[in-house]
Amino acid sequence: RNKSNIRGVRSRTTQTFNSFLPRVIREWNELTWDTRTAPSLNTLKSYLHRNVRKLPAYYYSGTRRLQILYTRLHTESSSLNDHLFSKGIVLSPQCMCGNVGNSYHFFFQCPQYDRFRHSLFIFLRDFYIDMNVLLIDDPSLTPGQNILIFQSVHKFIQETKRFDIQRTR
Repeated sequence: RNKSNIRGVRSRTTQTFNSFLPRVIREWNELTWDTRTAPSLNTLKSYLHRNVRKLPAYYYSGTRRLQILYTRLHTESSSLNDHLFSKGIVLSPQCMCGNVGNSYHFFFQCPQYDRFRHSLFIFLRDFYIDMNVLLIDDPSLTPGQNILIFQSVHKFIQETKRFDIQRTR
């Protein structure tokens, strides 16, 4: 152990161990000595941002609302029943059609969105499509091709009206 480390917070449970303060202390102690002793806030920020991957421009395409809905689907924080069920908000993970209502089901299976899905996949027929391509990107494609996929997914999300506020569960 390094003498200059901040002493960690004791925790009996995994939940406490992974909570904010214990995790931040562990991460701080894992920083290099140069980073921890940076002479200024700007120097510290530059050290911390050295290895941060900059998001491609296509992540910023589309309206802000669609970007938010897209991110919620990607992070499993949307209003799909499986996402709500995993957080204890609803009693069942099932979609109105009876299957588990997760992102995969929304994009690939739910009969309520067959018409919109058909249009999406016809438009993207030249690409291999899976959840990673739909919700992250495909690094083997050009930025223009990824923008096309992002815009198509945004259009699908918008046309289904699945996440409109007026919609009832």
